[in-house]
Amino acid sequence: MRVAAIKCHSLLALFAEQGSGKSTAGRLIRNLVDPNRAPLRSEHREARELMIGANNSWCLAYDNLSYLPAWLSDALCRLSTGGGFATRELYTDQDEIIFDAMRPVMLTSIEEVATRSDLLDRCLVVWLPTIPEDRRRREDDIERAFAAVHGQILGALFDAVAGALQELPNTSFSHLPRMADFAAWATAAEQALGWRPGEFLEAYFGNRESANELAIESSPIGGTLLQLLDAEGSWTGSATQLLEELKSRVSEQTARQKSWPKNGRSMAGHLKRLSPNLRAAGWQIEYTRDSSQRSWSITPKPLVASSGVTQTPAAVESSAEQTDANPCDLPRNDADDAHDGNGGSLLQDAKGNWEEGEL
Repeated sequence: MRVAAIKCHSLLALFAEQGSGKSTAGRLIRNLVDPNRAPLRSEHREARELMIGANNSWCLAYDNLSYLPAWLSDALCRLSTGGGFATRELYTDQDEIIFDAMRPVMLTSIEEVATRSDLLDRCLVVWLPTIPEDRRRREDDIERAFAAVHGQILGALFDAVAGALQELPNTSFSHLPRMADFAAWATAAEQALGWRPGEFLEAYFGNRESANELAIESSPIGGTLLQLLDAEGSWTGSATQLLEELKSRVSEQTARQKSWPKNGRSMAGHLKRLSPNLRAAGWQIEYTRDSSQRSWSITPKPLVASSGVTQTPAAVESSAEQTDANPCDLPRNDADDAHDGNGGSLLQDAKGNWEEGEL
């Protein structure tokens, strides 16, 4: 029997304030699948170091990060789906050595350091609750308790893998997220893990919704662009024109920041990176190019109600204000959702409600 190999790995991002047990949780998780003398490490300084670490480990875990440079964010994206790095072999002039690896990655941080949309799209984001003072335990006690159940947890993971192998050929979907292979494996393991059918995708899509919000909030233009769209209803024009419009809405200090786009080409890059997140937020983005002009169009994305009637986001919101509140209806997400005590926004769909903290 040929065993289907997974083609991608998701990243686990543990975010929480100090005193929430991020490092301890990360160390115990890695010890389950890849014990190491130094289970948690600091970030690498260059791509070569990252690939050497990946070739010598089955899981990479980085602790207490305060910042992810763009090159490392891109490198972690490649590592999650498989990528190579080539460099000159030492003490030679033309010989080349190639590192190639695909590994699961874990990050722990107080701040949401994974902010670029392509990395967030590959992340399982978990906000850990703060541990009350009266519930703190010594690390020796935690390690002894973990050692006592280590075999049971590992056995449960093996059962989940065996169940996924059995169910994977029979698993089908109406639609899949970007990390399709990872989602297929996790869905196939639902029965072995004691989850109801479809429970993983509900949680996963909810996690991605929160990640979309975080990507927009973290973008230097995201918040201002949404303010413009809310005020004007739509936008059509070149990237240069949009940049000038956004600059008129921010302070001079903001426009001077290094992350702020400096020209139309840079602005177009920001729009391309944010396009999937804006679409998830209810905006349709189209890019047209001809010999004389390059134009961007951002308009409300039509929403199809359950009755089959097509409505725009504004119409849906207006209708909701005119009707009595339903206990299952959810308010529109605000900019502070990712910091709320319940771990983020809620996702409601036909299958039920999901809370981000449950993942």
